Amino acid sequence: MTQLGHLLWRAFAIIAGLLFGLAAAGLVTLLIMVPSTDDMRHMANPGMMMERFMLVGFAGFYVLNALSGPAVAVIVAFAEIRRIRNWLYYVVGGGLCGAAGMALWEPGRFGQQEIAIVMAAGFAAGFVYWLIAGRGAGLTRDPVPAPTPASPKPVDAPPAA
Repeated sequence: MTQLGHLLWRAFAIIAGLLFGLAAAGLVTLLIMVPSTDDMRHMANPGMMMERFMLVGFAGFYVLNALSGPAVAVIVAFAEIRRIRNWLYYVVGGGLCGAAGMALWEPGRFGQQEIAIVMAAGFAAGFVYWLIAGRGAGLTRDPVPAPTPASPKPVDAPPAA
């Protein structure tokens, strides 16, 4: 594959990884936000329940919003340039971007529980991104080692007299 073809493939993989990562963030948030017995007491307050479930729809947005989007771009660009293919790098980066995006977007509006939920969603987004695009990180193809020239056979020297 040519260098241009490889760069186009990497761009496609990065975009697909981000989109599927954001979908995973929403799914994880939905699974975590299933009403527990503690949340049932808020059923009398529909506004509170609506606000909590709106978090589900915006989980991906908090992972990749205007404030954490540049951080996600830096994490992805750094990984591509340095060819980082470690899953832990993407998982931790996704979690931190999610928590930072939510905390910076609307400080004081959400509590620690909501930030922890979005952080978990960011972990999931980072893992899904790694599955799709992170395992093959690198802006350039793996270098093909140059063939080593065959070494000449040593010539036997005539015995010294």
